[in-house]
Amino acid sequence: MNCKDHWGKMNRKLAHFNGIWCRLKAAYASGRSDDQLMDEAHQVYRSETNKCFTLVYLWRMIHNQPKWTRTYVEEGSNSNEASQRVEGETRPPGQKQAKSKLKGKAESSSVNLCHDDIQLYHDTQALRASTADKMAEVQLRISRDKVEAAHAGERAALANNQKALMDKYTELLMADTSCFTDSQRMEHQLALEFFREKVMGGSRN
Repeated sequence: MNCKDHWGKMNRKLAHFNGIWCRLKAAYASGRSDDQLMDEAHQVYRSETNKCFTLVYLWRMIHNQPKWTRTYVEEGSNSNEASQRVEGETRPPGQKQAKSKLKGKAESSSVNLCHDDIQLYHDTQALRASTADKMAEVQLRISRDKVEAAHAGERAALANNQKALMDKYTELLMADTSCFTDSQRMEHQLALEFFREKVMGGSRN
């Protein structure tokens, strides 16, 4: 971006100076040397911009290129040299023209699609749809497996908990209460009833 901005500033200066040079060259086609025209061009540039032109080395490299000789020759000039440089010049296609040409080729190629290409497109779409359906089935199967695994884990945990309750109930049921006090026997009875409710669901024989 820095290089682009820098070139934009230089390009404006070069274009301005080149325009002055072309006007002077057309007005004084003969009778003055290039050094004299250069001095006068510097004076005109300084009078129009209040600045000195410091890009002479760049201007000497580009001012004879077709772009510069075409763009900055003053309209209505009687200079034979200027008219000879413009005549017969082949201008390269611009960016928009090149894009339009490419777009036209793309459109023409799309119009000329053969039956095999269309059939291949439909086959590809059908394969993609079939693959999507299979993937959906696989995802559904995986989800079901996960749910089943979760339920199995819950059932296993419930069974383990039920076994622990049964073991505790059996231990209390088989305990020797002959040395218990009345209060201990009461607490023991309450504990038995509690675990009986948990193990047998409150059923009584």
